[in-house]
Amino acid sequence: MLGLLLLSTAVGLTHSFSGLIVHIALVLSAYVFLLGDAVFTAVRQVRMNQRPMHTWRSYLVSLSLLSISAVSLSASASDRVLGVRAYKMTADSMLPTLASEDRIVADTRYYRSHTPQRGDLIVFKFPYQNHPDYIKRVIGVPGDRIKIVDQHVYLNEQHLNEPFASHDPTAQHDPFFYTFPPAGADELLSSMQPEWAEQIFSSVDKGEIVVPPHKYFVMGDNRDRSWDSRYWGPIAADKIFGKALYIYWSKDKSRIGQTIR
Repeated sequence: MLGLLLLSTAVGLTHSFSGLIVHIALVLSAYVFLLGDAVFTAVRQVRMNQRPMHTWRSYLVSLSLLSISAVSLSASASDRVLGVRAYKMTADSMLPTLASEDRIVADTRYYRSHTPQRGDLIVFKFPYQNHPDYIKRVIGVPGDRIKIVDQHVYLNEQHLNEPFASHDPTAQHDPFFYTFPPAGADELLSSMQPEWAEQIFSSVDKGEIVVPPHKYFVMGDNRDRSWDSRYWGPIAADKIFGKALYIYWSKDKSRIGQTIR
């Protein structure tokens, strides 16, 4: 059983939705085989009126069941064995890309050998409070210059084409929907993280946010329903630990299996 998990890691089987289905089928098949063999051995020994005796198969069954228990009980086992982790969306800040209640799989090893790129959907630990892990889209990388004018994002003085972004006309008015960064202290918002409100102007140059070294500016695709780098600043590279891969379950069945882009 453990061998199957390690094999999945080696070939990257669970890094695609179709691979996940194959992986589940293999594990379930092996599980059924081992349980069936254990029952068959027990029944044969009873019929032969023999005392229970340990065979290599009984040891194999015991070790396999032990590995299943260990994987089930360990919250981080999926990271150590498979290099992936499942997440459930609890808000609509990433609509239309991800909806509340969507279940996704993220690669928790990708950024060990890669750096985040613009457009990546990253999983990260929120740096200030004891929030659950966040999922947002990378808009700017270190050195990039960003501003928002009339709800349009400009990256390095170029209007950013964002087919994934959406706006909600029913959302409560917020100046940062339309203009960012603020021009002065009188434009700071109470919804900002206090630490960011105190230091934001150290990252502003000529009306643009300059993304600091080793940090990334992230936003939700649902721009008017997302609390993101506009309100708490760029996220440090060492807080980023996953890249969203695909949706493995959704209330909207047509979304199941979709690659996240």
